[in-house]
Amino acid sequence: MLNYLVRLGWSFGDQEVFNIQEMIDAFDVKKINKSSAKFDLEKLQWLNQQHLSNSDNSELTEFLKLNTSLKELPSEKTIDSFIDAYKPRVNNLNELVGYFDSLYTEQFSVEGSAAEKFLKQEIIVPFQDLLEMLEQVEWNTESINQSVKSTCENHGIGFGKIGQPLRVAITGGTESPSIDLTMTLLDREIVISRIKKAIEYISNQ
Repeated sequence: MLNYLVRLGWSFGDQEVFNIQEMIDAFDVKKINKSSAKFDLEKLQWLNQQHLSNSDNSELTEFLKLNTSLKELPSEKTIDSFIDAYKPRVNNLNELVGYFDSLYTEQFSVEGSAAEKFLKQEIIVPFQDLLEMLEQVEWNTESINQSVKSTCENHGIGFGKIGQPLRVAITGGTESPSIDLTMTLLDREIVISRIKKAIEYISNQ
């Protein structure tokens, strides 16, 4: 926010992103523009995202711990991996906390509109076949990605036909990092459980 406010009506060459010390060192009242400043929400969100991407993971970890609604937290390693995956994707800290809570909550649920749109009967058999692979492969992005690709090839479907339903089943929503990376942020047992619940949900429709 300070970065955004100091840039209203003032500039320093082409530089957009400043930390506090850089602002202090560079600011010159003589360079203040005479024209009226205009609030730009998109610019503010962009600056937030830039600062988030450059933030130290340890600071973001402490912020998550202080602001999460979760009673039980994942391991430090998992939190660090989550931050690496999500901080380039969010515009502000509230979004980061929101994704964290929804991914790791014990009261996991799928958004109704997402379930209605993507959890369809035709995905049940591909999901079932994928489950068999996921129960056996090494739990890393490469193995998971290959399992999803193999499922697509076996059923003659494109990656998007299973990728988005998987995202909905595992995260509860339609936005996340790549599905293979997202799955590694959770324990294998949790991923398998959520896919099975998605199959059960579809079967009951």
